[in-house]
Amino acid sequence: MLDDIKRDIESSSKYKEYIEIGKILDKDNNIRLLMNEIKELQNEASLLEYNDDKRFMELNNLIEKKVIELNNNKTYQEYLDRVNEFNKS
Repeated sequence: MLDDIKRDIESSSKYKEYIEIGKILDKDNNIRLLMNEIKELQNEASLLEYNDDKRFMELNNLIEKKVIELNNNKTYQEYLDRVNEFNKS
């Protein structure tokens, strides 16, 4: 029964579209590295802020620059566009 459900999901057009969207990021290793770097910086900034360490503000500035860099990446924009289209349907 579970195998049938899994097979039905994996053969659906929505699932295939979702997989294709994920492949967009696989085209550009720099995007994944930048996304991971942003996540790590966010975690570090959160910890610093929690501990009332004002250095979190410096990290927030760096995070903003990294997010701008990510958002200016054409492949990442294609990914976001496809995700938005997928979520609307």
